[in-house]
Order: sequence, then C-alpha cells, then structure tokens
Amino acid sequence: ESFAEWNIEACSIKLFDKSSLIPRGGAFTDLQKKKVLLVGCGSVGGYIADQLASCGLGNLTLVDSDTISIENIYRHYLSIDYLNWEKTTGLQFKIATKYPWINIKPVKRCLLNLRDVSILNSFDLVIIAIGSPTKERIFHDYCIKNNVETAIINTWTEGYGVGGHAALDIPEQKGCLRCAYVDNKNLCRGLVSNLNFLKPNQDLTRNLSGCGNAFLPYSNLSAIQTASIATDLALKFLQGKVKDSSKVSWKGSDQDALNENLELTDRYYAFSKSLLITPLLNPECDICNE
Repeated sequence: ESFAEWNIEACSIKLFDKSSLIPRGGAFTDLQKKKVLLVGCGSVGGYIADQLASCGLGNLTLVDSDTISIENIYRHYLSIDYLNWEKTTGLQFKIATKYPWINIKPVKRCLLNLRDVSILNSFDLVIIAIGSPTKERIFHDYCIKNNVETAIINTWTEGYGVGGHAALDIPEQKGCLRCAYVDNKNLCRGLVSNLNFLKPNQDLTRNLSGCGNAFLPYSNLSAIQTASIATDLALKFLQGKVKDSSKVSWKGSDQDALNENLELTDRYYAFSKSLLITPLLNPECDICNE
C-alpha cells in the first residue's frame, strides 16, 4: 500500500569506469600503470602521444622545448588554437581533456638534458622522436656507459613520403641503436642510419621563405604513419609481446623523391617487409659483439 502512489520508470545508466570503458574503446587496462617518457613533441611525437593515450597508457611524460608555430599547423596534432603554446603543455591539455584516465606531465627540456640514470630508470620505456641522429647517438653512448636499464625507441620520418622507421633498443639484449648505424659497405660505424631509404649527402631540405626556414618536406600522413609504427612497437614491448631489440619501417612511394632528382638506397628497392617487426641486431655491430 505504501507504494500505491509511486510512479516507477526505467532509468538508463551508463557506467563511467576504467574497467568497462577502456576495453570497450579497444584500449588496454594493463597499460594503466605503465610509465612512458616521450622526448620530442613535434609532428611525429604529437601523434605518438595521442595514440599512446588512446591505447590506455596511464602515465606519460612529455619533453620538448619548442612552441607551436604557424609553420607547424598542417602536420602537427595540435590545431591553430594552440598557436604559441608550448608543445608539451598543449598536448597535455588536449589529450587530458580527451582521455579521462591518463596522467600527463609536461617538461620543458631537451634530450641531452635527460642524461640522468635515476630519471631514465624510473620509466618503463623512453621514446625519442626528435629526428636528430647526432644527439640520439650521443644519448645512446651515455646510456651504454651508465648501464641505463630502460628500453628506448628511436623513431624518425624521412622526407618526400618514402618512409619512416622505429628501432627498439632493449638493454641486456642483442641489438642496439648502433646496429642501425653500421655502414653496409665497410661494416664500420657510420653517421647515417642503414635503415634509411634516401641516400646520404643529398640536399633534402626545401626553403620557401628565405634564410633560416629550411625544412624537410613530408606530409601529415607520413607523420601519422611513422607515429603508428612506433606506437605499435611500444605497445607490444610494454605488453611483453616483443622481448628482443627490434626494428620496423614503413615504405612509401618514391615518386616525389625521383621528381626532385634524389637517389634512394638499395634497402629501399629491396625492402619488402613494410610494417613487419624484425630483429634489430646487426652481426657487425661493435657494441653488440664485444
């Protein structure tokens, strides 16, 4: 009788919790406790940050010292609304408002300022997306000499849409960044990655607006493709699906490069394993074969 004057209606309830929403969106709850340090938040790094977050990563530290400029707009993850923002802060704001369960920390520094064992060893993985081979090799030398225990992925995009690469260096495993720098002709350490599709000692940059504005031409699509292979490699490592030092590349068309009279490497023409993860170890690497 006490319910005689009640009106009962069905009420639709949607759960808002990690255990249901993360896997429902195709992400992984086992990544919530993982910590990744992403160095370089440019065209490739920006998309890596978003892709890691979309896959359920719980903790991401972003490192970059640059701001969003007008030249970045057409191939960066951030829009013109973030013009003049620091790239790390812009990514933190956009990603944190898009994905509810991620802790993002922006840091205004550069790669070589991160040569600190205690900092590096506090992460499960370091991803370097700065496109500077010299700085990357200097950083790699530091990690080798100081026995850094954290795995590192170096990733970069080549110009003119010919491709992009990612190399996973796991400490205590055969295969390191220097394996990707063994000169295939003399089998010694080289200054150019043997993964590259464009031959060295060519002027690859363009200049549209005068002195100081040279840039490497590649599209937003190339940046996304490179970010995707790097993120996929990172996820497989963090989930224990890849346990050996590995490399992966994507190969695009050579048409734009040939139109600019650029030469491509033998690897480009022989390469048939696009998107496939393969061993990084080079038998001639002096570090891995000491």
